[in-house]
Amino acid sequence: MCSLSVRATESPAVLLPASTESSSALLDLVHLKELMERTRGSADVKIGLIDGPVAVNHPDLPSSNIREIPGNLPGSCARTGGSACTHGTLVAGILQAKRGSGARGIAPDCTLLVRPIFGDGPARNHKPKRLRAP
Repeated sequence: MCSLSVRATESPAVLLPASTESSSALLDLVHLKELMERTRGSADVKIGLIDGPVAVNHPDLPSSNIREIPGNLPGSCARTGGSACTHGTLVAGILQAKRGSGARGIAPDCTLLVRPIFGDGPARNHKPKRLRAP
């Protein structure tokens, strides 16, 4: 059984592993350490994040590599303490956290395309659409 303890950062939206040792052990467990040593990714590579909004101003995220795909919900967090923002930012951190942070991201130099499908508040102009068969 694998256990992970976490600690909150200055911005409560992202939780980081309690130590770099436990982070390294988890990377070994899922065979990502070798890949992460080989590359940081490339801005030409796009990663789609279909989740909650992201706290793009979090100090551990490279905000210059994050793009919003317009939709009914904003790509950045309206309130950082909400569960949708916390989850979206956590997943963004797994993918893109700066390598010098407590929890290094898998591909910090790739471009992250954020398209929230759930949020902490009401959707903007959301009108459910009926799907039709072709």
